[in-house]
Amino acid sequence: MGREILRFVDAAVLADRQELSPARAELLEIAGPGVVSTVAGVSANFEMMNRILDAVGVPVGGEIALEIGAELDLEIPSHLHGSRK
Repeated sequence: MGREILRFVDAAVLADRQELSPARAELLEIAGPGVVSTVAGVSANFEMMNRILDAVGVPVGGEIALEIGAELDLEIPSHLHGSRK
């Protein structure tokens, strides 16, 4: 179930409209609505914290985000490169 959670979170956080619906459907099928709701809530909270950091002058985005993703062995789809600031 870990891979399905990561797929859903990646699609949500990256605003990947091509991937979000199938990732959500897959997680729903495997884990049920409670897990989808919890994962979405945790992801939303994390993103809120990122926005707060941006607002107080601690931005993480662009090339830094890609470097961090590479260091964590996360694959950001090529069609999303440059879509986040």
